[in-house]
Amino acid sequence: MNLDQDKLREVLCEMIRKRLKTALLSLALIPVLVLVLFFARSYGDREAAMEPRPSHHVDLQLLYSFLVRSTDDSALGAPFKVYPIDVDKHHATLVEYPFGSSPRRTDTASVPKGIALYIHGFNDYYFQKEMAEKMDSAGYAFFAVDLHGYGRSIRPGEPRSDMRFASEFFTEIDYAVEMGWHMVKSNLEHKVYDTVRDSSNEVITKALLSIKRPPSVLVAHSQGGLIASLYMEDGRQDKFGAVVMNSPFLEMNFGYAVRKLVYPLIASVALYFPEFSVGSTGNPNYANSLYRGEKGEWDYNTDWKPFQRPETYLHWVRAVYKAQSKVHSGLHIASPILVMHSGCSVKGKEWVDEYTRCDGILDARLIRDAAPELGPHVKTLQVDGALHDVFLSKKEVRDGAYDSALRFIDESLAGSQAR
Repeated sequence: MNLDQDKLREVLCEMIRKRLKTALLSLALIPVLVLVLFFARSYGDREAAMEPRPSHHVDLQLLYSFLVRSTDDSALGAPFKVYPIDVDKHHATLVEYPFGSSPRRTDTASVPKGIALYIHGFNDYYFQKEMAEKMDSAGYAFFAVDLHGYGRSIRPGEPRSDMRFASEFFTEIDYAVEMGWHMVKSNLEHKVYDTVRDSSNEVITKALLSIKRPPSVLVAHSQGGLIASLYMEDGRQDKFGAVVMNSPFLEMNFGYAVRKLVYPLIASVALYFPEFSVGSTGNPNYANSLYRGEKGEWDYNTDWKPFQRPETYLHWVRAVYKAQSKVHSGLHIASPILVMHSGCSVKGKEWVDEYTRCDGILDARLIRDAAPELGPHVKTLQVDGALHDVFLSKKEVRDGAYDSALRFIDESLAGSQAR
């Protein structure tokens, strides 16, 4: 009996020692945390001074200089064309799918119902021909942008898939939106002129002035959805007639404690060590679920979209944290927004069949829960069987997703015109 009591006493003493050690370690960390927070303010002021302040102004002369430099898209081939966007010391690329090119088209409408711009996600670029064809056949002029550091916009010596501030992409998105409109406008002007070329100058002028700008539509995936959210919040709350978010990166895929305690701390430490590398490893199972050479059905440039994420730095972690924090504080985007997400999520280094029908990157529940923070007109849509990129899911799943997205866009634009 005495032996049992002695063992019990020993176990209890060991537990107490461990708890005291943990408590003392926690107390020892408090001054460190205080110092981190104290100096973070001055570092934060310096960081704020470095953050880009996009002007919203688009220089038409510069815009036209981009439009005359079009080339055929070597990545996707005809009829796709690409245009450079060189602004704010960055190089981005606009991809055009000329309106009316889709073999899926069943109508001959010459005026698009809207102008759609697609923004890709992290470690990604635009390669989905099917998206262009479906948007075009539904009556929408389609464009996509490869942001600087991604896909067609990668330049030697520049960091890949990097981000210091979400706002660093705003100017190139502004130019992408306006370039799309100017290309649509130019095509419409040529068609009008062909129709009334034998008429008087007055008739021709009146016909040209009657051309109205179609509403803009934004489609954004993952990190592109996070960037697009802050882009619209920055004085562009009602710029788009409809917005479709495809698994937007509104929250990190961590447990509650890590999201609320560790993640903010790492984001604060990033102020002092922004260039510290967190590596270039990653779980390749999501890529395996996409790539035709593995278990998927898609062909794409694996130099531009590698199986493992590019080298990532703490400044990227901080940029994402700050952007997501702004979303969680509540945005005021007035445009109608559809947030699409999978019905399940999957983690783990070992390949399991769930990677073919669930989100292998983000937690779908966290996307759903954060969606209402974007604005007052948000709808969520759970797409069962969908991957992280809903539009790269199995055919029957993505076809249903496209139908839902296009119906939402049609209804949103019809509603805005009725108002």
